[in-house]
Amino acid sequence: SETTREIPIIFKTALNDNASKIAAFEAGGVDYVTSPIQMEEVMARVQTHLTLHTVQRHLAEQNLDLQQEVAMRQRTEAALEQARDELEDRVQKRTAELRAEVAERKRAEEALRRLNRELRAISDCNQVLVRATDEQQLLDAICRIVHEKAGYRMAWVGYSEYDEAKTVRSVAWAGIEEGYLETAHVVWADTDHGRGPIGASIRTGKTAFAQDFATDSHVALWRQKALERGLRSCIAL
Repeated sequence: SETTREIPIIFKTALNDNASKIAAFEAGGVDYVTSPIQMEEVMARVQTHLTLHTVQRHLAEQNLDLQQEVAMRQRTEAALEQARDELEDRVQKRTAELRAEVAERKRAEEALRRLNRELRAISDCNQVLVRATDEQQLLDAICRIVHEKAGYRMAWVGYSEYDEAKTVRSVAWAGIEEGYLETAHVVWADTDHGRGPIGASIRTGKTAFAQDFATDSHVALWRQKALERGLRSCIAL
């Protein structure tokens, strides 16, 4: 039904075999709870899927707005092309304006492609989150989706250890790694190897980033190996 097809369905089951769960997912379910029912778990799952649905709908609306904007710019260019013959004395000035509009259109198209990548990545991550059977499988899949679907050159997950050096142990990655993590020696202590985005993010509990490996002094220790692998910036969450 067009009026109800977007409602996320969470099913209740007393069955634990994979075949039954897979059949339920193939029938359109997005999540499940098992007997006996815990209302706190049910409410948490409902809230999660309502939030995901809201985000997906918002991205779809942004996607539509960008498509309409691109279409409008295309119509504008056609009208300007027709008017150019009638306004020959303004050709040079109008050409410069059209170039600016084309550049703007390309930026809009790139933004549209970026939103589409994000939408696909979010959708795939939702499926992995529901279906993963263990933590390592979840981490590996998320890194792969961020690299392949969202378009990032490399993604990795590290655990902060509470040893003497306060090391950050890499547990999952995908993309152009090529031994980078093994030699990075990332820590979260307030030392030279811990003052990059990863160490700063763990210590402060906030997002940290380096905009440019070539110039940012906080990532000087990793600059050469990062640039060799085509890594230009990084963000730590």
